[in-house]
Amino acid sequence: MAVQRIIGFVAFFTLILIAMGEPIAFLDAPSLLIALGCPLGMLLLGGSNLPVMIKSVLSSNASPEELRAGISGWQRARVYYLAAGIACVLAGVVIVLKNIDNPAAIGPGLAMALLGTLYALILGFGIALPLQAQLEDRAGAPAESGLTSHAALAWVLTVFVVIGTLSILLLPFIGKGSQG
Repeated sequence: MAVQRIIGFVAFFTLILIAMGEPIAFLDAPSLLIALGCPLGMLLLGGSNLPVMIKSVLSSNASPEELRAGISGWQRARVYYLAAGIACVLAGVVIVLKNIDNPAAIGPGLAMALLGTLYALILGFGIALPLQAQLEDRAGAPAESGLTSHAALAWVLTVFVVIGTLSILLLPFIGKGSQG
C-alpha cells in the first residue's frame, strides 16, 4: 500500500511538471506563501492536531480516534486550501487594479491570482483529498458526501479566475477600437 501511494504521488507531480513544460515559470513565491501558509494557519487556529494528521497517514497502526482526527483534519485542509485559492484571486485582483494604468505591472497580480488558484487546487485535490480518502478506507468510514459541493466550488473558482483574467487582459483594448 505504501508503494502504491508513493508511485501515485510521484506520478501526480511528474505529470504536472511535464504538462507545465517550463516549471520555473510556474513558481511564484507570494502565491505559494498564501496557498501553503494560510491553510496551515487556519488548521492551527481551528484546533486541528497536525502531528496526529501526519501520524494517521504515515502510521499503519493508528488508533480509530487518530484516524477520525486525521480524516477531519485533511477534510478541513482541503476546504482551507480552496479558501487560500480565493484569497490569492482577491489579492491578485487588487494588485492588478492598483496597477491598471501600468500594463507592465499587471503581471505579478495575474500570476498571484492564477498560480495561487493552481497551487490551492493541486494541494486541496491532489494531496488533502487522496490522504483523506486513504484514511476513510482504513477506518472503514463512508466517503464524504460534501465532495461534490467542494468540486463545484473549485470549478466555479477556476471559471471566475479565467474569465477575470481574460477581462483584465482585454481591458486595455476596450476603449481603443472606438477612438479611431
